[in-house]
Amino acid sequence: MIMKIELDTNKNGAWFWKLVGDNGEIMAVSESYSSKGNCNKTVKSVAKDLGFVLNKKSQVWELPDDTVG
Repeated sequence: MIMKIELDTNKNGAWFWKLVGDNGEIMAVSESYSSKGNCNKTVKSVAKDLGFVLNKKSQVWELPDDTVG
């Protein structure tokens, strides 16, 4: 795995997603969403467009190694 998309909440309880590199570095952070459902909707759209796949076990969107390069 080269990158993954994780969902998280901020200190105000709003949901956001972040693009995390293999080394743990946060590469991008989304805007805040009032619900997890709205955040998930955007993540699904972005992830699929960029070639990410959902790891069903961890429930994290991952970019497989074979899609880079």
